[in-house]
Amino acid sequence: MTQVTTALLATIYLITASAITYVLFSRFAWRGKASWILIGIGFMLLSLALQVVVQAVPFLILILTHIKDVLINVSSATNVVLGFVKLNIYLVTIYTGLVAGVSQEVFRYLAVRVVNSSQPHTLVMASPSWTWHSR
Repeated sequence: MTQVTTALLATIYLITASAITYVLFSRFAWRGKASWILIGIGFMLLSLALQVVVQAVPFLILILTHIKDVLINVSSATNVVLGFVKLNIYLVTIYTGLVAGVSQEVFRYLAVRVVNSSQPHTLVMASPSWTWHSR
């Protein structure tokens, strides 16, 4: 029951934080570009959903390899996972961090790509001294 409550509170937090961010940025920063923020928030939520699933895969595999023990005693699943984490704390930390970083960076790239593809392309000159010469 506490896991359901924690998941519910985390979801409420994400939605509330996203709504506050949307209101603040749409009011103070980018007038007329509120859809960019919604796209970013949507991709952030997709990233978090994928990240949680991918981070849980090694633990699911570990539990499935010990399925006989888990079916006999459900609390043994916790002991198996905790034992694995204690023995491989550095590997688990590196894996978790890599999955989080890759997931968030990929979805940030996709969000920027979606926003850029929805705008008309314009040529922006970096310096006013650039001139086009025809020969």
